[in-house]
Amino acid sequence: MKARNRVFIFDHQPIVRKGLEVLIKEMKTFDVCGASGNTAGFFEQIKGVKPDIIILDIALNEGSGIELIKDILFRHPGIKIFVFSQLDETIYADHVLRAGASGYMMKTEQTVKIEDALKSILRGEIFVSEEIRLPLLKRLLAGSKQSKSSIELLSSRELEVFQLLGRGLSTKKIADELHLGIKTIETYRYNIKKKLGIRDNTALIHQAAKWSMYENNNKKE
Repeated sequence: MKARNRVFIFDHQPIVRKGLEVLIKEMKTFDVCGASGNTAGFFEQIKGVKPDIIILDIALNEGSGIELIKDILFRHPGIKIFVFSQLDETIYADHVLRAGASGYMMKTEQTVKIEDALKSILRGEIFVSEEIRLPLLKRLLAGSKQSKSSIELLSSRELEVFQLLGRGLSTKKIADELHLGIKTIETYRYNIKKKLGIRDNTALIHQAAKWSMYENNNKKE
């Protein structure tokens, strides 16, 4: 009998982890080999169970989901990563694919698509929704910034800093959260203001707070 592909689930919401476990156990070609809701001990778990693919939510309680993808692939380059998140795919899919993930699906999609996504990724394909596939692949291939919204022009790290500003974190706390220097965060803040056309720090904080509220509302839907 052919061995089933091993899936590890990383999501900070227990109900999502449980739901995915139940769903995947019903699939004929996949098994759940582990699950986690935080980064503490995560890499030890991965080392022990050796998954073929990780289903990952990049909306972490602490740290950066984009950097976590890079860290996983640096330590375990053979693992495939499938991002399953509430965060807007038109903004984040580009970033996670550039970080090395093999697919992106929003939690608002029908669950029947998850098996198709996992199979596609294990075949070496990139999986995203039909709505964004063509424009996203064109952008990834061309490296073009044309037709992007202002938020989409932010780099992965700039987007992370913007998110943390929206959560009310100071420059020092953001530096601590991302393990970077204060001057580096200040540089990111300057670049964000320039790309978004924001003149001062007060307007930056207000815009970041609005973006944070938008993301939180999406998570609740």
